[in-house]
Amino acid sequence: MPRHRDVTPPGYVTVREAAEVIGRSPETVVRYLRAGYLDGLVDQVNESGEPRHYVAKSALKEHLRELARGEQVRSERAREAASVGDDDRHSRAHNDELLQAKDEIISDLRQRVAFLEHQVERLHGSLDSALERIPPQP
Repeated sequence: MPRHRDVTPPGYVTVREAAEVIGRSPETVVRYLRAGYLDGLVDQVNESGEPRHYVAKSALKEHLRELARGEQVRSERAREAASVGDDDRHSRAHNDELLQAKDEIISDLRQRVAFLEHQVERLHGSLDSALERIPPQP
């Protein structure tokens, strides 16, 4: 019996392709998808019902941009560290970059906390539903 989908949907790449592009393992890419760090979709592709994940190309491009920005900031910091003795402007610029990086990290952590709180609430509701279906003990 043929698989019901052998073609990657338009606008998406396979997890393996995404992993090669960003230099991570396919398992890490799947974790990124599940955690909501990357957008994608899941498709049931075989008789055993094993899911096949796809990563949205737009999400992959944005992730690469973020990685490049992080690399650029690290390069700039290395150049600044090599030019010790410059005037106070470099110190202020460096502090501004650190504050911006801190703000970005805080924003990312807030998003992660909100996602995890949502997951906890969803699981709490599932648990309540399951407990309601259990008959009382005599």
